[in-house]
Order: sequence, then structure tokens, then C-alpha cells
Amino acid sequence: MQIRNILLIATVCLLSACAKHEHFHGYSFDEKEISSLKIGQTNEEETRELLGSPTTTSDFGDKTYYYISMQQQSEAFFHPHTVAQDVLEITFNRQKVIKNIKSYTLNEARNINYASGTTELKGNTMTPLEQIFSNVGKFNKPKSPKQF
Repeated sequence: MQIRNILLIATVCLLSACAKHEHFHGYSFDEKEISSLKIGQTNEEETRELLGSPTTTSDFGDKTYYYISMQQQSEAFFHPHTVAQDVLEITFNRQKVIKNIKSYTLNEARNINYASGTTELKGNTMTPLEQIFSNVGKFNKPKSPKQF
């Protein structure tokens, strides 16, 4: 009877490991808060008070806040895959008032292929022997203490 219970518990544990797991990352959208944002009226400070700090901001052009939310699912030991993604883009004008609000979903997302190559810096390549001998003498104590 005891072996049967152990096998039952082991089977339940193994099967529960195969269950789907959902992972939520980023900003949690509240439509009520988003609908209270008004183009030409709500300023940057009010936006931060209402929505909190953005996930990321733009580095170039008009000041833009991005609030990003992602939902992923994983099963057993497989890599998670994205099932939902929402991005809220809020652009401000020079007076720090909302100029434009856009919303994007996973259907509008594009994969970006990053360059896999590296840039070689000329003049900074050293052979293994140069690396070894360049450290010779660097660890000796100074002959006289430095005075400031």
C-alpha cells in the first residue's frame, strides 16, 4: 500500500511539471487610467502620477514614454513563447504636454535581426606573448613613496 502511495505522489508531481505556466512582465494596463489621458491637456508630470514610471523612454526626437506589458507561456522545460504584448506610446511636445498616444499589440511587433559580427579595433590586438610580457614589472613596489 505504501509503494502505491509513493507512486501516486510521484506521478502527480511529474504531471504537474508538464502544466502550462504563465508569466506576466512589465506594466499592468488599466483602461480607466489610460482613458483619462487627454491629448493637448495632460502634462508629463500628471502622466507619471497616473501611470507611474515608464518602462523605457526615447533617446532621440520628441520625449516619448513607452509602457510595455508582455505575457508568456511555458510548458515543462521548453522556452517560453510570447502570447500577448501591449505597448503604449505617449509622445510629449516641447511644453511637456501629451502630443500623441498610440497603442501597439503583438500583431504589430516586428522581429529585429541583430548583427552577429564584431568590430575589430585596429592597433589593440596583442599576441599571447605580448600579453604575458606586457605585465612584467608592473607588480614591483615603488622605490619611494609618492608625496601629494
